[in-house]
Amino acid sequence: MCLPVRMGCVPMGIHFTENEVQEYSQMSRLGRFSGGALSLLIVLVLCLPALGSRRTEWLKPEYPRRAVFSIPKDAGLYLLVDVPLGDKPEGEGSFECVSASGSSIPCRLVYSDGKKVSVLVCTGPGAKGSYYLYYGAPGSKGRQEIVDPVPVGVSVYRSTAKGIPNAWEKMRYMAGHSRVASKTLRQHYFGKIEGISAEQKAEQKYTSWKYPIVRLQSHVLCSKSGPYRFGINCSDAGFVLINGEVVASWPGEHAAGTWKSGPPVYLEAGIHKLSVYTKAKYTPYAALGWQPPGAEEKYSIPHKALVCASRVTDPRSEIRDEAVHPHFLSYPGRAYAFRNHRSVFIPVRFKSHSAYAKSSKLTYSWDFGDGHKAEGTYVDHVFSEARKHEVSLTVRDADGAENVCKKIVDYRMIQPQYYAVAAEVTGLPAVCYPKDPVAPILQAQWAAAYSSVSKKMPENIVLQLSWSVEGQEGAEDSGTRDLPMTNLSARVELASTNVSSMSRISWDISHQGISVASRIVNFVRPPFGDAVSRVSAEKLFNSGGERLILVPVLKSDELEQPAITTEQARGRIVCLDDSLAASGMDGDADGKVYYGALSEIMGGPDGPSIEHVQLTDWDDSTEAYGPLLRIREAAKAVAENADVVILSVGLQDIVHQRDPAEFERHAAALSDLIWGTLKCPVVWVTPPPYTATTTEVRPFAAAVQRVAQARNMPVADLYSAFMNAGDEKDALFRGKDEFSLSGQGHHLAARAIARALPRQEGRN
Repeated sequence: MCLPVRMGCVPMGIHFTENEVQEYSQMSRLGRFSGGALSLLIVLVLCLPALGSRRTEWLKPEYPRRAVFSIPKDAGLYLLVDVPLGDKPEGEGSFECVSASGSSIPCRLVYSDGKKVSVLVCTGPGAKGSYYLYYGAPGSKGRQEIVDPVPVGVSVYRSTAKGIPNAWEKMRYMAGHSRVASKTLRQHYFGKIEGISAEQKAEQKYTSWKYPIVRLQSHVLCSKSGPYRFGINCSDAGFVLINGEVVASWPGEHAAGTWKSGPPVYLEAGIHKLSVYTKAKYTPYAALGWQPPGAEEKYSIPHKALVCASRVTDPRSEIRDEAVHPHFLSYPGRAYAFRNHRSVFIPVRFKSHSAYAKSSKLTYSWDFGDGHKAEGTYVDHVFSEARKHEVSLTVRDADGAENVCKKIVDYRMIQPQYYAVAAEVTGLPAVCYPKDPVAPILQAQWAAAYSSVSKKMPENIVLQLSWSVEGQEGAEDSGTRDLPMTNLSARVELASTNVSSMSRISWDISHQGISVASRIVNFVRPPFGDAVSRVSAEKLFNSGGERLILVPVLKSDELEQPAITTEQARGRIVCLDDSLAASGMDGDADGKVYYGALSEIMGGPDGPSIEHVQLTDWDDSTEAYGPLLRIREAAKAVAENADVVILSVGLQDIVHQRDPAEFERHAAALSDLIWGTLKCPVVWVTPPPYTATTTEVRPFAAAVQRVAQARNMPVADLYSAFMNAGDEKDALFRGKDEFSLSGQGHHLAARAIARALPRQEGRN
């Protein structure tokens, strides 16, 4: 067996009641105690690397077994010690407790289940160093009738959280962040807490949003197995736990005076840990009641059933004739977690405190119960779940003798610090030509998990990156590496090639085998099978959250559009526009813009149905990147049974000074989406030579011509038509508004578009 691991709060001091001190003084006068402080030795052992130590002298050779333990920091005068009887118990027999100097310590058998026994030990105030509980010999020693008069321990914690919790989860969160007890004391009952000073009450009154958390703790003896039902009568929030599980609760703000009972819980006969957490505006009050098996009603837990507040559940177990006695302690660090992930990571350092009888050449093998193992006298391990874990240490000496120590460590009450990892692949434009060179780089950095959490990020957490780059022909290039975030960010080049050789990039950032960030980047070619469902910044995503890189074709033999038929030209024509009829442009005196004039030119009994779709102004889109938003809007508009699409885009690219080469790629992707995926023929319209930006417009008009020519798409060349207007060119625009067409300009645009469509019978 091993010494216990306590998580959460560590009391700074212990206060004893007057009755407790008087009882100790009386026993001291009778010669039943003597000093034996070894505190300096304990400090040295904890500070130095843990090595095997030679077993101390066996002071009671008549006993075949003994348990070696130290006094927990929060112990009072009395301590409950659990010791194993072994596979072949010699019987309960005699028990005798002594200090390191050999002085006799009063003890009493409280309970035995045939596998282990629980012994109450009276150590006295200020007890330090090691103690030895010898047992296994026949006889009747160790049966003094000692009783802990104050079996309820009270710890008062300064709370940093506001208000009274209305659920156990909130109380657990508050308690987990209240790390240091400002006051500890003992009392003989559950109920009103007498030890809170007037100064503390006054402090509560003036800082009402920081009421302290009070934990009451004892160990209750259940004489028989069966269903038990617990109840609490408390002021404000109170929660009752048995062995770490909530069995009764009364959350929120309320006055005391009413019992709240929990559901029945089955308990085996024996000693169980009983805890109460309460948080009240004024003096806390938490009375407990129970209804044991066979009882017809609930009543207060009798004092005789409360054994002791402090307990050593896993002392080092030693057998007189064995050579190796394994034992270890653990020291948990600050727990942490990642936003939107359920795993809680608890870094723990384990140190061996084993003893040996003969050889000092010991080997240490650790099993953490989660699939991980380690070797060494002290090891570091990170658990990924805030729960109970069984840890075992196997110790072997040079002669081949070995023994195992197993311990349950409980991290259910731990509360982590939350972090977030912001990661993305840079160096990949959302739209690329196949021959474009790219060098995707994964960039990861810490980000604030929540606005209320400190922006200080960890410096000692190492993440693991794995990635895979798949090629067009099925070839794959993959890699793994650590991501030390010491500079708060990390950059890793994933590949350096051209787009034509890439089809997919996948990456995953993990910690201790748990994924904390991942993403897939798909290079999609026409027909674009993955529909664009979301535009974020300069990135496209499908409905599954995978990032998309659109790769349009370069030449007509890859994706050639056939001639537009007369039937298509007489059907539903959709004008996707951000250039010719921007919002607020009314056209000529009759209010006709180019699509209205086009309807007149192509009208008649069998004329087409012409619909205008005004694309979103980029200045109105704060979250999406304009050119990509245009692609998504076009797909939505065309999907509704269009027969022909007239594309007149580019003005916003010109106004926002976008790169013409980038515009060309987006125009190509727009073309391949509408024709290659949606099978709707396209007529392109070049932007006209706006009055003050003629030289700036030319490369955009040329880009439209190249895109259309590569796909055999007809073009309404407004740039050339307006330039050829000679002296009348200025009349095609509305006065000083260089980006607005006049009525004459709209009619010229309509005629140019009509010429790009098949002529209808009897009309020019």
